[in-house]
Amino acid sequence: HFDEYCVAPIVHGDIELASYDFWAVGTNCCDQRDGLFRCGEYANIHARSGLRYMDQERQQHFMAAVKQAEAAFGLKAKHPLLFTWLQDPLAMINTKVASA
Repeated sequence: HFDEYCVAPIVHGDIELASYDFWAVGTNCCDQRDGLFRCGEYANIHARSGLRYMDQERQQHFMAAVKQAEAAFGLKAKHPLLFTWLQDPLAMINTKVASA
């Protein structure tokens, strides 16, 4: 079983950008058939934040997915930064610190 690495540019409205450098990421949470990104807290209407994704082992796979998105949709991502989409990044950090 292989993981599917999912990426979606973080944008505001329909404004086209010269470079799409902020990307929401997740694994096994998107569907190529319908093009929907269902990663992180995508269904939470209060989720308007991201936590920087820093897992070096998986980061290379997400960067490859960004490259694929650039080619598929004619986008440019000069300096892509990866984020997990969620409502409360500070709560997530506190949870990780408490469990360490």
